[in-house]
Amino acid sequence: MKQPITYSKFRQAMFIALLLLGVQSAFAQVKITGQVTDALDGSGLIGVTVKEKGESVGANTDVDGNFTISVANANATLVFTYTGYTTKEEALQGRTDVRIIMGEDVQVLEQVVVVGYGVQKKSDLTGAIGTVKSKDIERIATASVEQALQGKIAGVYVSPSSGEPGAGAIIRIRGTGTLNNANPLYVIDGVPTGDASKVNPQDIETMQVLKDATSASIYGARAAQGVIIITTRQGKAGSVKVSYDGFVGSSSLPKSQFPDLINTDQYLEYLKRSQPGDFFHPVFGT
Repeated sequence: MKQPITYSKFRQAMFIALLLLGVQSAFAQVKITGQVTDALDGSGLIGVTVKEKGESVGANTDVDGNFTISVANANATLVFTYTGYTTKEEALQGRTDVRIIMGEDVQVLEQVVVVGYGVQKKSDLTGAIGTVKSKDIERIATASVEQALQGKIAGVYVSPSSGEPGAGAIIRIRGTGTLNNANPLYVIDGVPTGDASKVNPQDIETMQVLKDATSASIYGARAAQGVIIITTRQGKAGSVKVSYDGFVGSSSLPKSQFPDLINTDQYLEYLKRSQPGDFFHPVFGT
C-alpha cells in the first residue's frame, strides 16, 4: 500500500530540488581571464571596467591590465569600457583567455576635463571656465595682466584701482564673495601667487579663469574668489625667431582748456584778503 505524500515531505523535496538547482548554476559559471592593452604603446590599461553583456556584475583590470571574471557560459559577450577610449564588445565563443586592444576615442577626449581628482564633461564646465589666448592679448596695447583681461571673459569684472600711473586693477570674478580679501588666486606656470603684476602680458601664452567652486577641489580655500591660471610662453623646437612688440602714445591738453594761474604776489594778496588781521608769513611778513 502506497503512503500518501504529506505536506512536510513535499517541502523537503522542494528544498532539495532548489538546492541542487543552485549547485548546478554555481558549477555552470565559467572563469575568464585576460588582459587589456593600449593600442598606442601596448601597455596594460589599469581600471578598465569588464562586464558580461546584460549583467550588472563585473570586474576591473589591475595595474598590468589583467582581469578575471566569471560568466554564465563560455559563449557570453564581454563589454570593456574606459574613460577616453572606445567601448569594445568581445564575444568569447568558447574561449577562456582573451586579449583586448583598446584605442582612444578622440571625440570623447575633447569633451572631458579632469578637475582635481575627478572627471567632468566639458559641457558641464563651459560656463565655468574662460580662456584668453596670446593672439587676443596682442591686439591691444596693455602693460598689465589685469588690463589684458578687461572685457574678454563674461563674469569677470576689471576696474582700475586708481588713476595713478602703473597702479593695479581690481578684479572680481562673479561679484564680491567676501568682506575680506576678494582678490582671485593667480597660478603662474603652476606656482600659486597673489600678485601677477610682474608678468609681462606679451609673455603670456594663455590665461584661464576658473569661475566656480570646481577650482576649490584643486587649490582649496584660496580659490574661493576664483582662479586665474597663467601659462607663459615656452621655448619650442625649430629655428630661432625674434619678435618685437611695442606701442607709442602721447596725450596733451588743448591750450584753451588750461586754467589761468596766479603768481606768488597774487597768491599772497589773496591770503591777506581772505584772512584779514590773522595772516602772517615767516618770510614775507604781514
